[in-house]
Amino acid sequence: MLSQLLSKLSQTISPTKSEQTSSELSQSSASLPAPSPELLSKPRLTTSMDWSLYPNFSEDEFKCKHCGKVQMNPTFIHRLQTLRNLYGKPMLITSGYRCPQHPVEAKKATPGVHSLGLAADIGVNGSDAYKILRLSFDVGFTGIGVNQRGQGRFIHVDSLDAPPRPNIWSY
Repeated sequence: MLSQLLSKLSQTISPTKSEQTSSELSQSSASLPAPSPELLSKPRLTTSMDWSLYPNFSEDEFKCKHCGKVQMNPTFIHRLQTLRNLYGKPMLITSGYRCPQHPVEAKKATPGVHSLGLAADIGVNGSDAYKILRLSFDVGFTGIGVNQRGQGRFIHVDSLDAPPRPNIWSY
């Protein structure tokens, strides 16, 4: 399924479409203020973020479902807002920040990118999943996971800047 989706993606993105997407990306990024030096110099995890900079998201959407904390990376949220601007429709965030004690993270040898505030899962399926997947590459997400089977379908996006990134996988 994932290989078919990636094959279809590579066949449908012609240089003309890529140029249009880059143009859309530039326009979308232009409508968002560039991350300030202060924003970029903040710690990777922050509990004090100006959510008004991200008109399509709220702090509540990213709270850990285990402990209620939210510690998202502002640069990641900026990139996610750019994705949302390009997508042009509401996006359902099904998972944002996860504390290291969250049951999903606790099962791992080392907590993952959600616990670093650098990941989100977007509830989506069908042609909308395809569009978000395509735009996620354009926006520069380095980790993309695809779950398009059964209940709870989603696209995972993250901005981890270390091996094994860039990477794409299916669940």
